[in-house]
Amino acid sequence: MVSGPTAPDMEKTIALLRTEADALADFLAGLDTQGWGRQSACSAWTVADAAAHIAQGSQGSSLALTRAQGDDPSPPEGQRLLDAGDRASESTADRARAFSAGKEAAELVQAYREGSDRLVATALALRPEDWEKPSFHRRGIIPVHENITRRIQEIAIHGWDIRSAFDPAAEISEAGAQEVATVAHRWLGVCFVSLEGGANARFRFEVSGPNAFSEDVVLEGNSFRIEPAGNAAPDVTFRANTSAYVLLVYGRLDISSGSVPVQLEIDGPLETALLFTRSFQGY
Repeated sequence: MVSGPTAPDMEKTIALLRTEADALADFLAGLDTQGWGRQSACSAWTVADAAAHIAQGSQGSSLALTRAQGDDPSPPEGQRLLDAGDRASESTADRARAFSAGKEAAELVQAYREGSDRLVATALALRPEDWEKPSFHRRGIIPVHENITRRIQEIAIHGWDIRSAFDPAAEISEAGAQEVATVAHRWLGVCFVSLEGGANARFRFEVSGPNAFSEDVVLEGNSFRIEPAGNAAPDVTFRANTSAYVLLVYGRLDISSGSVPVQLEIDGPLETALLFTRSFQGY
């Protein structure tokens, strides 16, 4: 798998956070009123709602990082750790819609820039000794470096939700996709839904790119496991670049027709391939 046993490089990770945040800010700044009102790839959100969600998340992560630097990984006031299996999608969507309601395009861009600028400034203030400190995230207490990677994840995934409303063939940047891929295994655990009656299938991912890898996701009844690709024959093989791999894992691709406008090939029965998207439902 792409991820390694050591923490990512601090300077490179923060630089990537800034690059991804700024690139999306520039894209948002070029939208007109009609563009802000388009439906994003997130079914509950318009483009404006998705941008509002990222802005809110950046503000929350800034606070969590500041508290972590002061050796306080507890939830900030008004926040809590999610219970196991709690997707929290509806409440998150409600907050995003409330935040974006009634705002003009310039106000939305400003809110997004303020959130991302604050987050980047907070990250730049971190010291090397802060990098491994525990920090609050609604899905658990995690190291500071992983909190930043998860913000890159949010910007990359929801940025794609926004961009794909204008270009169905849009991709996540190679650097952004590589970073998100390092936490993709944890995401699979978060979004796994056991199918009624269970399911058994071996899905092989052959992912190309600078950090190419091959691995199997194996459904076994009401559970799953991930392992390096071996001699066991897969039921379905997904061949993808890193961006398409991330989009599939995060539930962004509708493969029901057997084809998608990004770099993904499906080798095997479509009905079996659909077991993957039914079992790992992004949100």
